[in-house]
Amino acid sequence: MIVSCAVALAAMTALAHADDIDSGACGAINANDAYDQAMHIAAIFIIFAMSILGSMLPVVSNYVSCLRNSRKALSLLNSFGFGVVVATAFIHMIPPAIDTLNNKCLNLSYKGLAMVFVVGTVLAMQLLETELVLFMTRSTHSLDAATDEEAAIGAAPELDYNGAMTPTAQPNHGHHGHHHHNHGTATDDLKSNAMRKTINVLIFEVGVAIHSVIIGLNLGVATGTTFNTLLVALSFHQFFEGVAVGTSSVSAFSSVRTSIYTAIGFSLTTPIGIAIG
Repeated sequence: MIVSCAVALAAMTALAHADDIDSGACGAINANDAYDQAMHIAAIFIIFAMSILGSMLPVVSNYVSCLRNSRKALSLLNSFGFGVVVATAFIHMIPPAIDTLNNKCLNLSYKGLAMVFVVGTVLAMQLLETELVLFMTRSTHSLDAATDEEAAIGAAPELDYNGAMTPTAQPNHGHHGHHHHNHGTATDDLKSNAMRKTINVLIFEVGVAIHSVIIGLNLGVATGTTFNTLLVALSFHQFFEGVAVGTSSVSAFSSVRTSIYTAIGFSLTTPIGIAIG
């Protein structure tokens, strides 16, 4: 549910980051602050470095002895990272989004509808996640059934050299059959859990990517003291969010290469937003 909340609320990021505009005047901007292009270019590399450091930390932890022996510390760091994601949604994104929806520049009054949008989006993402798991599970079962049918056809009786039917050995349907059934059920459960975890991570990654691009845009257009403050805040934010992303990918994907690609993809999203801004 936490994954769905974080991803669903990412859709409101654009509205949330619009709170820097003065709500008293439509389209008001502060033209007194100079735009420091050199610092904005440096911010691209700073944010990328902090993002890749946080997201790669869980990936390399299994291969570095000092990190491998610090499981409790990594677990606490991971929990803190997910806390950053949840806090970003419920503290940094929702309240400014509600304020922006009630901005007089829109000439519309949403009032209590903002939270209705939030709850509706969370439920929609939860439904999407459940339906994807069910769809993928049915597809996997269909493939397994087809494989079992091919194996049964391959085990059909054969003709000996006199033309007589030679039956193949049949399995014992007693204790062995019962054990096979239990083993198959356990295997199906493991596959279903692994698939659910993978889908959760993919949805989480998409939401974080959208959010990261937009906060990069926000940093790319910021000027003056706002830029300096936002750069420091986003550096820590991206590090801890990267830890959450890296831990999720490691738990969902068995391939280290896939986890590395995930970390690189996450680390590029905010710099891309800064460059666009």
